[in-house]
Amino acid sequence: LDLYDGAGFLYRLDPELVSVLGAVNKKVAQNDDVDEQDTFSDKVFLLSQVEAGLGIEGTTTGEFVYPFYDGIADAGRIKQLNGSARNWWLRSPPIYSTVNVRLVNTSGAVSNTYAWRAYGLSPACVIV
Repeated sequence: LDLYDGAGFLYRLDPELVSVLGAVNKKVAQNDDVDEQDTFSDKVFLLSQVEAGLGIEGTTTGEFVYPFYDGIADAGRIKQLNGSARNWWLRSPPIYSTVNVRLVNTSGAVSNTYAWRAYGLSPACVIV
């Protein structure tokens, strides 16, 4: 099996998978006092608070709830590892803090904590 040998997160993935991942432009929520949001383009990304259906905080122009998360109960966002519910990071920062990061907690609700904590990821991508 040949593996993708490019740099970054996709290193050593199946090249067929890498070939169908499309780069998308995403934004990061900002405090309402900031004029514009940070924008990035990537093939694999963390969901925002809005995309995961967990509400709006600050400026979130251009973000929308992904259909998978639209209208689901918190329990539908629970991710497990070895049968135990785990926290997973979002890309949205709390707009009032410079040291915390948003996450989905073990009940599936939005929360926040210090960015140095060792929690999991639930990366998202767009297949083209």
